Amino acid sequence: MQSIRLLREVFGINQQTLVERSGLSRKSVSHYETGREFPTRLVCKRLDDAIVAIIDERAFESAQKLRYERVPEQFVALPGSGEPPPKIVGDNRMTDGSADEPTSVAAQAATSEG
Repeated sequence: MQSIRLLREVFGINQQTLVERSGLSRKSVSHYETGREFPTRLVCKRLDDAIVAIIDERAFESAQKLRYERVPEQFVALPGSGEPPPKIVGDNRMTDGSADEPTSVAAQAATSEG
């Protein structure tokens, strides 16, 4: 099952991290990677779950870094402009601060009919 090693290497996961996240022994993971032993379906599922969880966590961490470290200029008020920066609401739509939370299209249609 050299595909386990390949996946680890492609996604930059070291063997120890995979061992810790999957709950398998280092020896077992090593044997699976070298083809000395073959994992059961349950073990394959545990390895898959561990690899996917690690990748998801790294993607989330990367997204958080981008969100908090690289704030686009349009989201920052210029000093002396007298205007507050626009606020970001739950679903990342922008408002200018003067309106309430954005409403759905259905809600807007209902209020315009009434």
